[in-house]
Amino acid sequence: MFINDPPAEIAGFAKRAGLTFPIIADQSTKIGSAYRLMGIPTHVFIGRDGLIKEVLIGALSKNDMQRSVAGILN
Repeated sequence: MFINDPPAEIAGFAKRAGLTFPIIADQSTKIGSAYRLMGIPTHVFIGRDGLIKEVLIGALSKNDMQRSVAGILN
């Protein structure tokens, strides 16, 4: 999720980083407020059941993100 970033910038970042999973643009900051995000970047990994499985604050590499997603899907 990105807060206050234009959709085109988000799409460009995702493409450059090779990210293929859904990324949410939180331009109104409603989602960030609901999840009480304390730092940026914050990565919230949500399972297929809709429950939060992991929250990581700080920059993550593509491999770190893929590892978190794989852990949720397995």
